[in-house]
Parts: sequence; C-alpha cells; structure tokens
Amino acid sequence: GAKQLTEGLGSLTANNSTLNGGARQVFESLLSMADTQLATAGLQVEKLTIDNYAAVLNRVMSSLDHEALYKLAYSTAYAKVEKTIRANADAVRIQVEAAVRKKVLEGVLAASGQSMTAEEYGAAVSAGQIPAEIQARISAAVDAQMSSDSVQQQIEENTEAQILALIDQKMHSSEVTAQIQAAVDSGKAGASGIASLKAQLDSYDQFYQGLLTYTAGVAEAGGGAGELESGVIALKEGTSALKEGTASLKGGTGELYDALLTLKEGSTALT
Repeated sequence: GAKQLTEGLGSLTANNSTLNGGARQVFESLLSMADTQLATAGLQVEKLTIDNYAAVLNRVMSSLDHEALYKLAYSTAYAKVEKTIRANADAVRIQVEAAVRKKVLEGVLAASGQSMTAEEYGAAVSAGQIPAEIQARISAAVDAQMSSDSVQQQIEENTEAQILALIDQKMHSSEVTAQIQAAVDSGKAGASGIASLKAQLDSYDQFYQGLLTYTAGVAEAGGGAGELESGVIALKEGTSALKEGTASLKGGTGELYDALLTLKEGSTALT
C-alpha cells in the first residue's frame, strides 16, 4: 500500500508545475485586461502584477474620492478655459491698451488746458474744432506716454488681470460648472467599477493562492510517502533479520542445554 500511495502522489506532484503555470497564465491575462480597462478610462497607473494589483487599485480608488475628483475636474476645466482665453490674449490687450490710451489722452488734454473727455475731444476733432497743429502735439504727447516703460507695464498688468477675470467668469458659468459636475459623477462611477474589478481579481487570487497551497501540500505528502515506503522496506528487512536471529538463538540454546548435561555428567564422574 505504501508503494501505491507513493506512486499516486508522485503522479499528482508531476502535474504541479502544469497546474500552477496554467493558473498563473490565466491570472496574468486577467491583469492585462484590467490594465486595458484602466487605460481606456484615462487612468495612468503602473502595470498590474499578481503582487501589486491590490495596492495599486486601492491607491486609485483613494484618489477617486469626492474631494479628489472635484479638484481633478476643476483643474482640468480651468486648464481648458485658460487655454481658450489666452488664445485671444491679443484681443484683450487691444481693449486694455485702448482704455489706457483714453486715460492718457484725457491726462494730456488736462495738462494742455483742454478740460474735455476723450469722447468730447474725438467729437471736436471730427467737427474740425481742433486745429491740426494742436492735434499733432496732443497725439505726439499721447504716443510718448504710451511707449514709456511705466505705461507699457501697466498695460501688461491690466491685460493679465483682465484675462484672469475672464477665466474666473467663465469658470463660474453654468456651462463649465455642469461639465465639472459631470466629470465628478463619471469619476464616481469609475471608482465603483474599479472596486468591482478588484473584487473579481481578489476572488481569483484566493483560488490561485489555494492552488499553490494544494500543490505544495501534494509535493510534501509525496516526499513523506517516499520516506514511509523506505521505512516499511527497512522494517521488513529488519523483521527478517530478527526472525533469522531468533532461529539461531533457538539452535544455540539447544546446544547450550546439551553442553550443560554433558558438563553435569562429567562433574559426577569427576566426583
């Protein structure tokens, strides 16, 4: 029986590598599909392996809580809005420059004793009420101030402030806020999907680890059965030797008895 047990466990042990290898290949295929699903969802994570998948997916789910999702959605929308508005930065600068020129013109008019607004000055010029010589002096004075470093710096600062104000206004629009909320809702659905994905991988991992434990147990049992068979053979050989020794002992005991009788007879004769 020990021999049959050893042979049976040996056959099982011979299939261990095939079983383990096949199960590992299935596991790696599942992880590869999970990688594809995550990439399709726009999530950039390290490649999933049998050893790291649980930690990686837990980190992803932690990053998809409501606060993190809102920050991500807001920053994504902000970058898109900022890019659109800054693409029209030249138009914003033209408007800012026009507003600054108006103030500079009114300053020059006040300094030259012409107490009128820029609009009034323009109307007066159109009506021919301002001599060409005065117009030239005023225009030269305005151009000189407009080209100064201080005014140019003011234009740049006002342009940037106007761009930021436009971005903020756009971010608070119903269109953008709706986009942010939709992204948050989508992220929550994605987190739920990742949790389901992890549960499936956990289920297979439980099977896989159980298989490894089983095959390791079979291999250990096979080794133990081999030792058992060797022990039975040794016991059999020892029993045979003991039987032969017992027969020899019996024969020697008879001889000893005969010798004692002879000794007794000799002792009587000697006496």
